[in-house]
Amino acid sequence: MKYFILLLALSGSFLAYTANEHPIYVSVAEIEYKPKTQSIEIALKVFADDLEHALAKTKGQEIEIATTKEHPKATDFIVEYIQKHFSLSIDSTPLEYKYIGRETDDKDIFALWLYLKVENTPPSAETLTVRNDILISFFRTQNNIITYKQDKTIRRYSLYKGHTSTTIPLN
Repeated sequence: MKYFILLLALSGSFLAYTANEHPIYVSVAEIEYKPKTQSIEIALKVFADDLEHALAKTKGQEIEIATTKEHPKATDFIVEYIQKHFSLSIDSTPLEYKYIGRETDDKDIFALWLYLKVENTPPSAETLTVRNDILISFFRTQNNIITYKQDKTIRRYSLYKGHTSTTIPLN
């Protein structure tokens, strides 16, 4: 009887999820610093349904991304949202990045990759600060993973509610 009640409780908790809810909320930012070309390349992976939810709440209308019903201003809305919630600075100087484009992931239909690039970074920089609060105000368990690569060095950081930025040494 105890097992039946436990099974019933667990199945009820799974049924409680709606189409926009799932147990894990995560984004990944792959950042590669290239001192020789004085540039930073960023590949930002978010889940389209989570980003659609955030944009709908922000814009007050339903917004589909990467579907046949994509909103005509979807790219503009995405860029505006990313610029507000993802920033970089070198030695406390804010950096401007260009939006390069986006694509869906063939292996994961919900994954959306956004590509950004910073050019003309200072040649003798000491630190890179990354602020990433993407989706944190919408999903309390949102975890934004940062993977930083420079030459052969790889570092990983986790950003979440209450801890939305990290400073990375560049040397």
